[in-house]
Formats: sequence, structure tokens, C-alpha cells
Amino acid sequence: MPASSDKNLDQPDLEAEVRDLQRTIIELRGELELARARHEDKLREAAREAEREINQLKDTIASLRNALEQAHFDQDTKLQAAEIAATKEIEQLRNLAATLREELEMAGVNMKDVLQTQKLEMQGEVLQLQEMIAAMRNQMDDR
Repeated sequence: MPASSDKNLDQPDLEAEVRDLQRTIIELRGELELARARHEDKLREAAREAEREINQLKDTIASLRNALEQAHFDQDTKLQAAEIAATKEIEQLRNLAATLREELEMAGVNMKDVLQTQKLEMQGEVLQLQEMIAAMRNQMDDR
């Protein structure tokens, strides 16, 4: 009987230990649930933070893309304006060159006319001088 009495003595101790273990399990489950809830809160916060950062990066990329497009547009506009100005200046220079060429040709023609006129006048003067010389010779010969 002593064995059965040991069994009886152990029974209440075992029941107490089982109750203690059950309380420990309940406490651990509570802590586990609390840890899970905290972990889920941290995951949600990390996800929100990542989403905010992603949105900020998207906004930054969109701003940079817009700035780049504007810079390209401005550069193209300036380039077109420069091309138009250069084309206009080239046309003006061509017109000026044509005008100067015409003036030079007219000056050359005028110079030819002036030289021709001077040549004719000189020839006329030479003839007059030759006639005067001939007349003077005749007068000298007549004396």
C-alpha cells in the first residue's frame, strides 16, 4: 500500500503542476499573441513607411522627368531660334553681298565710262595740240 499512497500523494502535486503548466501556457499564449500583434504593427508601420518612401521617390522621379523634358524643350526652342536667326543673318549677308557686287559692277562700268570719256577728251586735246604744233610749224616755215 505504500506504493498506492505514494501515488495518491503524487496526484495532487501532479495536478498542481498541470495547473501551473496550463497557466504558464495561457500566459505564454497571451504573450505570443501580444508579440504577434506588435510584430504585425511593426510590419504595417514598415509597409506604410516603405509606401511613403516609394511615393516620395515616384514624386522625385516625376519632378526630375518633368524638369528634364522642360530642359529639352527649352534647349530645342533656343536651338530653333538660333537656327532661324542664323538663317536670317545668312540671307541678309547674301543680299548685302549681291548689292555690293552690283555696286562694284556699276562702279566698274562707270569707271570704264569715265576712263573712255577721259581718253576721248585727251585724244581731242592731243589732236588740238598736234594741230597747233602743225600750225606753228607752218607759221615758222612761212617766215
